Amino acid sequence: MTRILIVDDEIHIIANVVNDMLAQNGYQCDIVHTGKEGLEKLKADRYDLVMLGMHLGDISGPDLLRYVFDINPKQNVIIISQFAPLDNVIYQDQSMHELPVLSKPFSIAEMSHKLSDIFTNIN
Repeated sequence: MTRILIVDDEIHIIANVVNDMLAQNGYQCDIVHTGKEGLEKLKADRYDLVMLGMHLGDISGPDLLRYVFDINPKQNVIIISQFAPLDNVIYQDQSMHELPVLSKPFSIAEMSHKLSDIFTNIN
């Protein structure tokens, strides 16, 4: 089963809408709402994908992203950001990783498309 870690501070949106949709499509999700919790999960478990919010309360998204790639340089990541321009589909971090972006608010169709792209490319 495909495992996804969602790290985002918007508890109600992620917990209800995104998690339900992913579970209905056969994904196993762990959801955390702080960078520290995300880091603990990443150190303890392996995930096929990390969906990462950029504005967390305790650790910035870019800092957590560096930790993600320190733990697994080939980790699949989708950036979730309320502040990304609507036409922004790629986030490039300091290590030159090009990552897909979901701009909030995003549709279930948008999320499904990004997931399909990622899992088609790794299979």
